[in-house]
Amino acid sequence: MQDEAQQEEMTLVFPSLNHWVDTVLKTVYENCNGRDVIFSSFHPDICLMLSLKQPSFPILFLTESGTTEMADARARSLQSAIRFCRTWKLLGLVSCADPIVACPRLASVVKASGLVCVTYGIKNNEPEVARLEMKAGVDAVIVDSVLAVRKELTRGEVDSVQAQLNDKTGANDFET
Repeated sequence: MQDEAQQEEMTLVFPSLNHWVDTVLKTVYENCNGRDVIFSSFHPDICLMLSLKQPSFPILFLTESGTTEMADARARSLQSAIRFCRTWKLLGLVSCADPIVACPRLASVVKASGLVCVTYGIKNNEPEVARLEMKAGVDAVIVDSVLAVRKELTRGEVDSVQAQLNDKTGANDFET
């Protein structure tokens, strides 16, 4: 998008979005072979065009949720992203984790709008942050080390299940 090009002092190149989306769709339809596909983009117009051009695959709008100044009003805030997703009947949004970690109630705002809520960002690599987000209602967290975060998240679940089993079987009861 224009914002990133200006930040990186790159020349602005505007490919035909229509041609680009058509090429992506053609490639996906030819090669998906029954696999599940979810489209996602930071570019609101790409999401809009995907929504208009095909009914088969869900679309998620990626947003920095106000953590970075954006020229496009649809990408300026979490509220704008929610409005955009609802208007174009997108599956949901993928938000920078920072606002949701700072105010976990925001996840329920996204969910109450009928949208899927996913987060991304470096903070998601901390299992306790991912756990907080999941408890707040986030549907999925995107992490760099899936195995490490999953191991930590399930460790608490395994310990909890083990404690429940011990309570039921009396394994924690010691005679003195």
